[in-house]
Amino acid sequence: MDSQQLSLGGNIWKSAAVDEGMAERMSLAYNLSPALAHLLCVRKIAFNEVNNFINPKLQNLMPDPYVLKDMQKAAERVAQAVENGEKIAIIGDYDVDGATSTSELVRFFKAVGINPQVHIPSREEGYGPSDLAFCEFEAAGAKLVITIDCGTTAFDVLNRAAAKGFEIIVIDHHEAEAKLPDIYAVINPKRLDEDNQYPYLAYMSAVGVGFMFLVALNRKLRNDGFYSNHPAPELKNLLDLVALGTVCDVVPLLGLNRAYVRQGLKIMAQQNNIGLKSLLKAAQVESAPNAYHLGFVLGPRINACGRVGDAVLGSRLLCCENETEAQMLADKFNALNAERKDIENYVLLKAIEQVEGQTQEYPIAFAYGEDWHQGVIGIVAGKLKERYNVPAFVMSVEPDEVKGSARSIEGVDLGALIISAKEKGVITGGGGHIMAAGF
Repeated sequence: MDSQQLSLGGNIWKSAAVDEGMAERMSLAYNLSPALAHLLCVRKIAFNEVNNFINPKLQNLMPDPYVLKDMQKAAERVAQAVENGEKIAIIGDYDVDGATSTSELVRFFKAVGINPQVHIPSREEGYGPSDLAFCEFEAAGAKLVITIDCGTTAFDVLNRAAAKGFEIIVIDHHEAEAKLPDIYAVINPKRLDEDNQYPYLAYMSAVGVGFMFLVALNRKLRNDGFYSNHPAPELKNLLDLVALGTVCDVVPLLGLNRAYVRQGLKIMAQQNNIGLKSLLKAAQVESAPNAYHLGFVLGPRINACGRVGDAVLGSRLLCCENETEAQMLADKFNALNAERKDIENYVLLKAIEQVEGQTQEYPIAFAYGEDWHQGVIGIVAGKLKERYNVPAFVMSVEPDEVKGSARSIEGVDLGALIISAKEKGVITGGGGHIMAAGF
């Protein structure tokens, strides 16, 4: 075969079929070049969605937050807590989406006079809510708990906590099961009982769902007259965090997500967030940040904290208000990221040797090792997926359990597979979404 027909990765180029008539209509109706119109058709952008794709605006793409189930009751309960000065606790996650979504909540609450208690689990503790977190909250006297980027399928832990009198609100975006935890509220666009009036809401990462919640909460506080005696926070200033978490969680940049990122990049360029400003400086980003910088420069550095460092550092930097401390943290992120790269390269090499050294029974890349760092197996799974163009599963074998991470290709819903495996008792726990999962 002519080498010019192959991509740099050795794959065969195949031209996507294009509706020439539709491309011409788009080009004429929206004054687009033929090449851009063809590209929009290839990406399956509907004719009436072209403006929202090319020029996405929050005012056009964000519906009333109350369209999501439990949003109104959650906003009303948290507004009551803010107005009464109740203690509020937050459980987040250790990846970029977890750090940014936790930070947007923390920054908002501090702006309205609440200093929330935050628990970010270590990878050793495991993903999601834990009895340890609720013990900490109970000791601190915090009975209203918000979990973000986790909690939808944490039935046992949340039900035990609810039985002890905790009021729990889950804000999440991971795949849901038919049943939900028996708690105060579960906000998740992937709830099976959502009516999907706005299908693109299901694409949101946790930080995007969290921002919708803050819009609802902010509106409720304003309607209650809270801001007559308190300064109102500028929600738009949180969009830099929303953009960062959205890009780094590798969700489709369609619908509301696209508006989040476009507007968030504008806010990030203003460098109002001291932590992000310090991280951009440490990473030697001198131009206005773009999506590449979010996904391949800032994201890996924040992720490195949860992978090989201290999981709480990510949200600590993103909430930092002291420039000296922020720069020290940013420099530490650089060092942790370098360490993460060394560990990742070692595990990737071993995984490739394993995959290519034995026959794979199924069309997947399957690798495991006893000395593989849990913090990098997700990255390695992603690289195996890219290398072989098949779903990839990478596992770290521990003395008492096996922890795994998986990355998928189009057409294979990992989130649904993990839920099915958990329901059948094949695995003890796990969760995720279409393209990525942990178990």
